[in-house]
Amino acid sequence: MAHPEKHVTIVHAARLPISDVFPDFFREKAVASLKQHGVEILLNEKVDTKSLGTSGEIKLKSGKVLSADLIVISQI
Repeated sequence: MAHPEKHVTIVHAARLPISDVFPDFFREKAVASLKQHGVEILLNEKVDTKSLGTSGEIKLKSGKVLSADLIVISQI
């Protein structure tokens, strides 16, 4: 890892990441691999886009709040 002191969290709205064109076993393996590398994955969760700003925190639709140095929004 280039920066082992950094914590990475992926927030994904669906039950599994990656396009559902791929089989579930592949998508589940991707989740397991990311977790093995210390990545936290929050599935079935959405970012409250109104919370995005310069505060260093983001709020999720569930009410959970995450601190962040960097936020990358990815949409199709």
